[in-house]
Amino acid sequence: MSTFDEVNVFFDRAADRLGMADGVREMLRSPWRELRVTVPVRMDNGEIEVFTG
Repeated sequence: MSTFDEVNVFFDRAADRLGMADGVREMLRSPWRELRVTVPVRMDNGEIEVFTG
């Protein structure tokens, strides 16, 4: 399970306790902005691998 999935589990538990409507949950769960970064790294074997985060 990814960190994002774990956070969503905690979010759902809290939303259940608050009685939050499904529409509000989806609005809060979806990011309005996202910053995505790619980093090229030369590996020990000489190949270049690109990591995204």
